[in-house]
Amino acid sequence: MSVKCGHCQNHHQTVADVKACSTRTRGIGDVLPQEVPGLVAAADVFRRPTNDAERAEEARQAALVPTRSTWAAVDALRTKVAEHLHYETKQGGTTKRVGHFAVRVDGSDNLKFLRVKKVLSGKHAGRVFVDSMGSDTGYPVKAPGTLTMYLNAVLADPDAAAKRYADELGQCSDCGRDLTNEESRRRGIGPDCWDKRSM
Repeated sequence: MSVKCGHCQNHHQTVADVKACSTRTRGIGDVLPQEVPGLVAAADVFRRPTNDAERAEEARQAALVPTRSTWAAVDALRTKVAEHLHYETKQGGTTKRVGHFAVRVDGSDNLKFLRVKKVLSGKHAGRVFVDSMGSDTGYPVKAPGTLTMYLNAVLADPDAAAKRYADELGQCSDCGRDLTNEESRRRGIGPDCWDKRSM
């Protein structure tokens, strides 16, 4: 005869064994999957896909995880775009080179306004950051797929993307300040930034 244990859900030989089981401390290994929502048995975690639908889902999930080669490709694009940055600024002991671009992505008419910064000194020296601009606020673009799409759009014609930024917002594509005279608006670059480029 065996007695079903309410503690571990197994069968024990005697009532004394059931009492002994119920008085011991439960560890993480003693928690049954049905007791915790979302917890699955270890055998299910390491189970290999058995049909095409499961294999396709596993491949889709794997594609969502950026690999080192994905980030290496993004970094190469960031470096290429950074070659088109001209305005140098210093904030709190950190020197940066900055540029602004407007690009169309996904074949739509919607423009994305971008600020690209290359850090020249300080903690993040050598790194290039891309912000999607919303009003005066820059929102960091972190997804590798989105970065690749935006950076490729800039690299298709960096000068045109910078000019489009200036035309659409009336701001210098280098420093981002408002353009106030006709010559500056025609060039898309303010007079101070134009003089610095001419040096």
